[in-house]
Amino acid sequence: MGNNKNGVREKIYNYLMEYLKLCLTHKLGKVVEEEDKLVCYVSQKKVRELNRAIVGRRSDYDSLAVSNGLNKPIVYVFNKINFEGLGDRIRVYEKCDLIFNDCKFDYNQTIFANRSCNITINDCSGCGSLYISSAKCVNINGFKMSYIKRFTISADEIILEKLDDSQSEIYVDNSTYDLRANYRIDIIDSFIGNKAISTFLNAGNEINVINSTIGGMNFTCIAHTVNFNEKSSIFSSGTVKIDSQNEVKPKIQEPIVIINGESISKENDYVKTNSK
Repeated sequence: MGNNKNGVREKIYNYLMEYLKLCLTHKLGKVVEEEDKLVCYVSQKKVRELNRAIVGRRSDYDSLAVSNGLNKPIVYVFNKINFEGLGDRIRVYEKCDLIFNDCKFDYNQTIFANRSCNITINDCSGCGSLYISSAKCVNINGFKMSYIKRFTISADEIILEKLDDSQSEIYVDNSTYDLRANYRIDIIDSFIGNKAISTFLNAGNEINVINSTIGGMNFTCIAHTVNFNEKSSIFSSGTVKIDSQNEVKPKIQEPIVIINGESISKENDYVKTNSK
């Protein structure tokens, strides 16, 4: 009889722990507990029901999480979620990380993050606008937009890899790429921009462009250090402006180059900036 009672208690406890994991992750999907984190696999059905996604840790369950060993970082995984017509906003509360795999974003997809949130986007697609605000790190590996209105990211660090805009259509005038990082921006193996798009890059420390072509109608690049490797180039139908403290050696395809306020001929071997 005692063994049966213990078995029932164990089942009840396990059920309550599973329910607590769901509550901690806003009941957005199946939760798998790993040694160092909780992973929530977000359900398409839940996103459809809520018409949005609010992610983070439910702080009202913190005491129960601590007492039951569930006070762990939370990772939300969005696998093949179609956000079209399901609301364009994802809000991040508290500390957590987001991973998007093969998702289709809504027309004006917006992710309101916080400085403790890492966002990874793998092989996703969208149209219109993508806006990500105030993240710790944004890492995009493979992203296609059928047409472009706005592409705006602000974070401590931004890593863009395998982006290809070469086939994208421009949706409205004054379309923009606006990337702002407190520390660094890395652009790797990508084609970013269009001669009808203005592109703006601003990083507190450094911008690194590796094996990539980047540009726009007007192209502006501001950082303490700006680096282009030999396989990278800039294109523009207007003006290229670079403001940095080092010698910049990009291959340039445009009519006007302005470095720290001075007009530079594209025939120069390199662009000398304010390096000391």
